[in-house]
Amino acid sequence: MNRNAWPRMALKESGVMEKSLYHGVLFLLIAAAPAIRAAEPDSSQAIRPDLTYHADIRPLLQKHCLDCHGADQADADFRVDSYQLLLQGGVEAGPAVTPGKADESPLVQYLTGKRTPRMPKQRKALADAEVGLIRAWIDQGAPAGEPQQEVSFSEEQIVFFETSIRPLLAQHCMNCHGTDKANGNLAFLARQDLLQGGTLGPAIVPGQPDESLLIAAVRQTGKLRMPKNKPPLDDESIALLEKWIAMDAPWPATSLTDPPKIRTKFVVYDSDREHWAFQPVVRPELPAVAHPAWPRDDLDRFILARLESEQLTPAPPTARRTLMRRVSFDLTGLPPSLEDLNEYLSPTSDAPPERYVDKLLDSQEFGVHWARHWLDHVRYRPYPKKSEADDPYRQWVIDAFNEDMPYDQFLKMQIAGDLLPADKPDEVHLDGLIAVRPWSLKSRHEDQIDLLGRTFMGLSLFCARCHDHKLEPISRDDYYAIQGIFESSRVVQTPFLKERAKFDDYMAGLARTQANEARMKKELKQYSSLASLVDLRARIETERKKLDDPAQDMAKVQANLEKLQGEETTRLAEIQQQKKIAIDAPEAIEYMQLRRENSDFAEKWKEVFQLDALVDQSESDKIADAAPPRLGVESKSGEPAPADAPVPRRFPTILAGFDQTPLGEQTQQSGRVELAEWLADARHPITARLMTNRIWYYLLGEGLVPSLSNFGRSGDAPSHPELLDYLSHNFVEQNWSMKQLIRKIVLSATYQQTSKLEVSPDEQAQRLRWFGVARRKRLEVESIYRTLNLLELDPAASERRRDPPVDLTNEMRLLFDGASSDLIVPRRTSSASPLQALFLMNSEHIQASTERFAVRLCQSPDDSQQIGQAFLLLYGREVTPPELHAGESFLAAWQADPSDSPDEKRKNDEVPPAELSKWRAYLQVLLLTNEFLYVD
Repeated sequence: MNRNAWPRMALKESGVMEKSLYHGVLFLLIAAAPAIRAAEPDSSQAIRPDLTYHADIRPLLQKHCLDCHGADQADADFRVDSYQLLLQGGVEAGPAVTPGKADESPLVQYLTGKRTPRMPKQRKALADAEVGLIRAWIDQGAPAGEPQQEVSFSEEQIVFFETSIRPLLAQHCMNCHGTDKANGNLAFLARQDLLQGGTLGPAIVPGQPDESLLIAAVRQTGKLRMPKNKPPLDDESIALLEKWIAMDAPWPATSLTDPPKIRTKFVVYDSDREHWAFQPVVRPELPAVAHPAWPRDDLDRFILARLESEQLTPAPPTARRTLMRRVSFDLTGLPPSLEDLNEYLSPTSDAPPERYVDKLLDSQEFGVHWARHWLDHVRYRPYPKKSEADDPYRQWVIDAFNEDMPYDQFLKMQIAGDLLPADKPDEVHLDGLIAVRPWSLKSRHEDQIDLLGRTFMGLSLFCARCHDHKLEPISRDDYYAIQGIFESSRVVQTPFLKERAKFDDYMAGLARTQANEARMKKELKQYSSLASLVDLRARIETERKKLDDPAQDMAKVQANLEKLQGEETTRLAEIQQQKKIAIDAPEAIEYMQLRRENSDFAEKWKEVFQLDALVDQSESDKIADAAPPRLGVESKSGEPAPADAPVPRRFPTILAGFDQTPLGEQTQQSGRVELAEWLADARHPITARLMTNRIWYYLLGEGLVPSLSNFGRSGDAPSHPELLDYLSHNFVEQNWSMKQLIRKIVLSATYQQTSKLEVSPDEQAQRLRWFGVARRKRLEVESIYRTLNLLELDPAASERRRDPPVDLTNEMRLLFDGASSDLIVPRRTSSASPLQALFLMNSEHIQASTERFAVRLCQSPDDSQQIGQAFLLLYGREVTPPELHAGESFLAAWQADPSDSPDEKRKNDEVPPAELSKWRAYLQVLLLTNEFLYVD
């Protein structure tokens, strides 16, 4: 077994028994449901007191009403397949249900004939027992039931559904189970539709694909075969569905406190236009507060006013040492240095907090840390053959933060940097939003639009790829209008300036090689005796194509090429020997020339391999406009459909109106410049709010809008809307300065509250919601890694505060919730697992770091000073007498394991192995504490 694989294996195995029990019980309940619901309710039996819409009423309505009141076939604009829409009612009768009053509910009145026409129209009336069940449910208050209990899925799971499952369902299932009709009373509009199922019962059993009716249908192993009257799904599509159900069938949450109307056809409602995120940012009046002495900044007044309205008071300010550690990690991702602790915490120090904050903002580490936040939002991955430290895009983002590039300019350079004037030469080669890797070649534009929507616009656009968005005022036309912008842009590879000469040589050499290869192929065909070489040449060609695939093992490819070339040379020698007599002189001369060229060609393969490696290292993706610009093309499934009508390039209607001039018509460009300038306009209602909210989140631990990349109707409402507008307005007024906004927040009384209060859990939850106490935050994996690298450095070294390497191992990223380069990660998870402690105890990298840290500490004369310095560096505070005593006792009692000595490459002549071993063990104990891993 690969010892490096154990963290991932163990992580997958954790919680298996609990999950299996849950799925087993869930399966028994769901499997029994069809039999329970198949029989009509018996009026002679007592009606249960806990009826719910989803468990009891929806199956009846599906059976009798869905043909006329489901999805797009919604007579009188009334639908019964959604709890919210049932309560909302239709355009004529209004709300269909009056909770607690069955006799006054139009639904009951239509079913019993008290209103005309009696329902179901021109069909058999519901049985008395069925009507009685509906009446009882309404009299019980018309509870919704299960879907109100949100099922939580990770960002990765939701992205998998949106990119792999929703398009598949749209292409193969929605014609019969979607917007037009729902065959078999089975809809595919929400997760609950599939859990509830149709006339044959539940379509899926979460976690159990083999027990799911949907999988049986698409496998076509029984009587039920889907898609009906169409070719069966390929194995890859079936495998995706199986994987989706195995991961509990993730689906975006739609259970909202104030849900938007589910659109049966695209229309922009007044409630859409009035949505808070679509309104202009206006500077609000400062609220009056009862305790005006507490605010340090105007932003504090908004927090205090809300706390006072909830009968709460702010938490006391945190200790100065704790605040220094909090600010240092929030701004740089590193702990405060001993020099800073001594300077700013000395009893005689009169240095104001502003000076320390400004010092951190001016440090190089600020850009490194905040660039990492940004990279989480763009699915960042370094270029092939480059580490993060050498990656040009990452370095550009670091420089942008360190130089406090205005955010509007930062945004424009990401989208249209190649078309805008550049302040610096390297900005001409900026690989921003459209070119930054990784993209799927099959779905490049879909990925780019998803990134544009969530990262720059705060809107979910992806659902509109297959159909008008059901929850947002975003139409398919809106989606394909934006796609036209991306279709009119192409990614080209250009070398970095310092590598251009080598790159030019490469291109010339490659052209010569390809020309020789083409000629040789043609000439080889003239010799029937050489036909056996064709297969070898085809195999060589196959291997050569792998050189263009960055996912291939290049060393293995080169080895295969050399082997094939050896076989080819041997075969040529055999043929030469066989034909030495038969070949006439002209043919022999021609053949020998060809053989010499083939030998040269074998050497050229090695050159091509080396040059391909060079181009991997020296090329960057650069965006350029295509000529001529293209229009977006709609399709029902999201796949290109040339027969459909093209859509002019423009902005979303809800934000820019219906009367728009198509983009790029005058300039014959893609429209990216106009898109960038529109988003960066100070009048745009979302741009400033979106970035302001993210900065608040990274500093306070939660956003004013919790749905960090979704400001649409399906997202969360702001907890403090006036504060969000105040900060956003100030952000723009300060020339979009991210540093000024960060400085303003960290110097506020709100930010400087303590995280430690002795209050009830309910009050703590209220305080956290209204920012009346600080949140305790777990260190991000990069901060743990960089801190360990920093602590092992000699404090006297001039480069002590340098940016350490950040090429983390996959195991460490996985265990400590690092961002995946395949996902947009607006919010990292913060898990606590025993595997994290095991990693900190057993990782070779951690052991090596703690040994070097121990060497540094052992420069002090005695154990007490070394322990005190360790506490200052790790925790930012003095060691207490009990802690000092415990540490000295630990070190005195430590008995080193003879097998636990450092290996040869880690031995240190200055510190005896036994001394190093005990200090390494002690430091690892300190690393395992919450005080190191968390920031108060």
